Amino acid sequence: MIRTVDYNNTEALAIAWAFEYYCGLQEKLEGQNVKILSMFNSADSVPSMHIYHKHGGYRFHDYSSGKSGSIVDLVCNLYDINKEDAYKKILEDQVTLSSKCEDLKHLTRTLARKQESFKLKEYKVRAWNKIDAEFWLRFNISSKILGIFNVKPLESFSVERASESFTIKRQYLYGYFRKDGSLYKVYLPKSKKMKFFTVDNTYIQGSEQLEYKEDLLILASSLKDIMSLYSLGFKAEYVCPASENTPIRKQALKDFALSYKKMVTFFDNDNAGIIGMEKYETMYNIPSIRIHTQKDPAEMVDVRGVSYTLAELTPKIEEI
Repeated sequence: MIRTVDYNNTEALAIAWAFEYYCGLQEKLEGQNVKILSMFNSADSVPSMHIYHKHGGYRFHDYSSGKSGSIVDLVCNLYDINKEDAYKKILEDQVTLSSKCEDLKHLTRTLARKQESFKLKEYKVRAWNKIDAEFWLRFNISSKILGIFNVKPLESFSVERASESFTIKRQYLYGYFRKDGSLYKVYLPKSKKMKFFTVDNTYIQGSEQLEYKEDLLILASSLKDIMSLYSLGFKAEYVCPASENTPIRKQALKDFALSYKKMVTFFDNDNAGIIGMEKYETMYNIPSIRIHTQKDPAEMVDVRGVSYTLAELTPKIEEI
């Protein structure tokens, strides 16, 4: 008699333990989310693989490679095996290792580093200056548009975790705010290590500026792209997720679909952006706008100019 293994039923597995073991985590998973360096991209220098708690269990999404799914999917990709073999391997490893007393951290297959989560402590808003104007005007973003989207220059901001804290104070430091005045993201365009510090990863950027007057909603990659596209006067409205690592929720997309006749993604022309657009098309049948000369529309405006960008993007948007 042949016994069929239900390898999609991960409830039978010690999911948290398995993620700890195969990902080499140095802490127990007890409902928290963690970020580590990609296990599929050795060139990853900033943690891009998310292990997150959802519906009572754990899943992963690696934004560097585009791989995602359950613990079974993770093991499939790590060992290049099918789902049934991955399921069996997890069960076998669980039995073998549970009989030993060694600390599991000494048995890990990787030295992946975890990025601890910092929380915003405080910030200080400053006045606009000439340097700010020169930076934003490169993307055709005026002070009026910055005001509409509640972008303000910051003198500094401080973050903390446990007994550790630090303050960042520099030029080219901007806060993204809700209409109620609460800060949801900090933008550091000149930083090589950290471009953004996200305070609230649930906020959909651009959502408070929607007027529901146009037929087309464009899902962009960043608020800077939104503002640059807004400046060009296309007959469209715009939103983007809190970060490129946070997809717009399915329910929010359903709500948008009730208000707009058409939706389209317009993400960055890089691996993560292309994978993201393909997923929206596959999962929600939302088409995409692709560009090839620059990474994103804001960069196109900066490098190629307004006239070129209008000529390049107008037919792409009109044909949606």
